[in-house]
Amino acid sequence: MNLEVPIDQLEKLLDELCKKLQVSRDKGGFMTIASKIKGLTNRYVRDNMHGNVIKAKKEGWESINLSLNKLDEISKFLGYTGFVAFQDSFKVNPHLAYFEGTYYSFIRKNSSATEILQSPVKIEPEGAGMYLTLRGVDRQFRGEIELVEGCISCLMKSMDKAFYHVYKVGKVIKPKLIQGIFSGVSSAFDPIGGRCILVRQKLAFEALKNRKLIMDDADRTGDHELKELWQYFSTHEGNNLKINSPVGFDWGDLIN
Repeated sequence: MNLEVPIDQLEKLLDELCKKLQVSRDKGGFMTIASKIKGLTNRYVRDNMHGNVIKAKKEGWESINLSLNKLDEISKFLGYTGFVAFQDSFKVNPHLAYFEGTYYSFIRKNSSATEILQSPVKIEPEGAGMYLTLRGVDRQFRGEIELVEGCISCLMKSMDKAFYHVYKVGKVIKPKLIQGIFSGVSSAFDPIGGRCILVRQKLAFEALKNRKLIMDDADRTGDHELKELWQYFSTHEGNNLKINSPVGFDWGDLIN
């Protein structure tokens, strides 16, 4: 029995094989793969699988016809019960799908200044996961989100920085606003943390803007939501955490 296999799934299968066996997609790698899996030959891996992936990309094919028995053997070697189970690993957690969309992220600036930082965010599916992208003023962060015990978490990274966010979501469907905690390293290279929120938006990610919100603006404009935002972030101590400056890296640092 044969099966039409999407190109991206076949590439993922080959990638997992190469990673497990610590080989490359070359003559030696194909020979190693064939020697480890029942019913596979070097020629089948090289031509029917790898070769057809390359050809499919050139020709614009979306799928390749392959033996289901061979796909099952490969999937079992990788730890799946069969190829269908391997395909199921591409499916997004249905609850995570409720968070797809665009948002504004709000955090209080880590200083005594009464400013809130507004940053565009999008959550979107990619492969079997959901990914969060946050656009800062001078860099963009991205990471995969996970759902555990009613909270979604994300380690988001840029080229030179990283922050970890955790949000309480329970079993809510398409929330308008979710509250969370962030942690990371400041521009002064100190550990920091604090409260953050995500507020769902109707605009496209590209249309969202980075802004600094000033306390006086809320009083002047009379914006009800802006006032609630400021009430939530009103105190520096209640929204921002940092450690004492280490001197001796001993017990004395705790009372500096």
